[in-house]
Amino acid sequence: MDVVFFSPGGSAPVVGSMSELHRSILRDHRAALVSDMNTRHVLPHLLATGVLTDRLEAEIITTGGSRQAMNEALLQVLPTRGDQAFRELCTALRNGSQQSYLADALEQAENAAQGLDRPQPLVMTDSEGPAYPHADFSLQDATSYLTASVLIFKFNPNTAHRDIQLSQNNNTIHRVTIKNGRKETSCCRDQFVDTRFLPNPTVLGDVSVSSSVYYWEVNVWTSLTYRIGVAYENVPRHLCLGDSNASWCLVHSPMECSGRHNGKSFAMNILSPERVGVLLDFGGGRLSFCDVERRRILHTFLAHFSQPLYPAFSVWDGELSLVSVSKVPGFL
Repeated sequence: MDVVFFSPGGSAPVVGSMSELHRSILRDHRAALVSDMNTRHVLPHLLATGVLTDRLEAEIITTGGSRQAMNEALLQVLPTRGDQAFRELCTALRNGSQQSYLADALEQAENAAQGLDRPQPLVMTDSEGPAYPHADFSLQDATSYLTASVLIFKFNPNTAHRDIQLSQNNNTIHRVTIKNGRKETSCCRDQFVDTRFLPNPTVLGDVSVSSSVYYWEVNVWTSLTYRIGVAYENVPRHLCLGDSNASWCLVHSPMECSGRHNGKSFAMNILSPERVGVLLDFGGGRLSFCDVERRRILHTFLAHFSQPLYPAFSVWDGELSLVSVSKVPGFL
């Protein structure tokens, strides 16, 4: 069976077999991979484009030597040797490691290509649901995002840490700390509690997501230290967002900008955003954060979500406020 597809750049259509379609898809992604090799390390760029994950990076380094050596090898191989380079790397991983995520992912891509009618990114997932980080990841190829809806919710005072003060009809939060004469009061079981060593000024949204694709925005321009993400209802109340396997978040502070899940951070080189957009595809297992003003993706997690997710927020200075959004931004 012959197929026809048009490349994203608007070049002439490619006609051929399904295997030729798959090769064309790989060529498109390879072109993206090598487009700025002079300004980036190879492996981080592969991570960014969805071809490798952090676990794959560790696997490749273990199998193939140092990060620098692998970077140099990939620089030589990817631009010149085409699909065979991927296959040889797969073989090396199969022979040299008990894990073979790259090979399995490429096999999945080959199988998926039988039903593709246009180029799509090579995206890897795991049935056990680890979160894979992807920076600068374009969502324009994912057709499900065309059906994203705006999530309307407020901060839930019943989940708020005692230092969190809600205002503007529960649409704004900021932290208030009383160092002297604090009146200790009993709080409900669902509230985030503060401890001497793990202050956790956190609050959840009052609406959960368990299906479909949703988007929301948060004004962060007055805050230097905050976390924005999603969490299961049973997220540990004594831990910060991103420090357990029940929450995923974007971390921003004067010392750090990163994605964080299960206690592991994935560093980003970003300017401080004024407004953060969050796009959650529950069924597709994607969570993306974007800088709305600069129209760019900051970080994307891929994971298997097993429970309803609540918008989750922590703030240590300034304030966070929910934005009334009429539609999902066009660049997503």
